[in-house]
Amino acid sequence: MKKLSVFIALGLIVLTTNCFSQQLFINSSGYVGINQLAPAYNLDWSGNGRFWAVPGWGSLIFDNSWDGVATMHPYEDWVGTLGTPTKRFNHMYTYVLHYDELQDWSDARLKENIKPLENNLEKIKLLRGVSYNMKKEFYNISDQEMLAKAMKDSKTDFGFLAQEIKEVYPEVVSLDSATSYYSVNYVKLIPVLIEAIKEQQVQIEELKKQIIK
Repeated sequence: MKKLSVFIALGLIVLTTNCFSQQLFINSSGYVGINQLAPAYNLDWSGNGRFWAVPGWGSLIFDNSWDGVATMHPYEDWVGTLGTPTKRFNHMYTYVLHYDELQDWSDARLKENIKPLENNLEKIKLLRGVSYNMKKEFYNISDQEMLAKAMKDSKTDFGFLAQEIKEVYPEVVSLDSATSYYSVNYVKLIPVLIEAIKEQQVQIEELKKQIIK
């Protein structure tokens, strides 16, 4: 009886909404649409929206007022956090990342099995830097006009080929199980490069000593 009352109440809400505002819809699958006549998700929302945590800075806004594209942003600049130190997202996928400061967990208290990097110079000599352009498959854009614009705006880039890096430093290469594509953690190569420079400097110092003799 309680369930029946809930369904009746929902039915009245839908009926009232359809009659007066034509903005909220619930289909036979139980999907709710806001400004969406044919919702395809549990909640299918068309248009701008705002979620409030606390007044002012505590709100999260979804709109398309910036550059005419779908945008999620906080109410004010320089506020808000995505995840917490103990509740972190596992992966984040993006094409362009703009940031002011990039930090990596590096506290010695969090690490074990600490060992020095060795033979770095010889390994670095095996790496091959290349220039390249991304194929259209990378953009995964079905709209041909948007795809053409993305391809036109793309710039020649510099980097490595993951398959080649994997042969020398497999620790910095990851395989995305969803796409079967490899990616490289370039930041992890910084300690390797530093140690390689130090090894090279030792060789230079030794050669200087030989010349002096």
